[in-house]
Amino acid sequence: MTLIHQRASPEEPIEELILSIQGYLVEANLPPIRKMDVPRSNHRIIGLSQSVVISGLGEGLFQDAVQGAVCVYQVYQCLIETLHGRLREWTPFDRSDHLAIQFGNRLLSRGKEVGDDEIVDLADVVDPFNVLRPALRDHVHTTDNAVQYWERTMKESKATYTKIKPHQINTSNLVELQITFTVVHLPRQEYVFVPKLRSICDFNLASIAALTKRAKSPRRTLKRKVGYGDSEEDDTDSVLKRMRLDDSDLQDSAVVSQTDVPMAG
Repeated sequence: MTLIHQRASPEEPIEELILSIQGYLVEANLPPIRKMDVPRSNHRIIGLSQSVVISGLGEGLFQDAVQGAVCVYQVYQCLIETLHGRLREWTPFDRSDHLAIQFGNRLLSRGKEVGDDEIVDLADVVDPFNVLRPALRDHVHTTDNAVQYWERTMKESKATYTKIKPHQINTSNLVELQITFTVVHLPRQEYVFVPKLRSICDFNLASIAALTKRAKSPRRTLKRKVGYGDSEEDDTDSVLKRMRLDDSDLQDSAVVSQTDVPMAG
């Protein structure tokens, strides 16, 4: 089950309803796939996914958006109950004492599940190191599995958008996600609610890059005075000077030593 736009007539094409939500990226499991990520068992490959967790860090608008997601879940729940099915429990969660929500998407689909979805090349974003493709048997990467990655740049109050690679997106950045909510049918009339990730747009990447490109001040001579006291002379040399003894000091010390030592017998 997938959310779609309302149609005026059945003849209109079906369009998936894509929603947007903004938040701070607190966790990310994104491509590219490394060799260590590929399961040895072909049956477990279907479990590979990409996901993010975002939080509003207490922002009221984010909490309203999460409440909207809960409402969507409840609508699905009522619908499935009419079909005598059971929807698995789903709730947002707390991350560092702030409300958070996770969105994700499988990297692969089984060949028999493709339907009308277009098969997309894994090489560019997901598998640039060619570690996943040799392990595939009956699995493919489709437009339903694909997640797009974007960067927003502001210039004179006008936003422009550029495609980027997923490794450029860092946690703690402000992002906007394009998402949808689907329900997947499992055996025995059981269903699972899936907040599905469609795209990520980074709002901070350009600002961080601009900071790193700022002109740096020329290197200047740095004076560093380390030690104790007010003396301008080198501390080590001063200590050695205070410890130095001349010949007369040695003679006096010898006389004192002879005088102070008690005579035997």
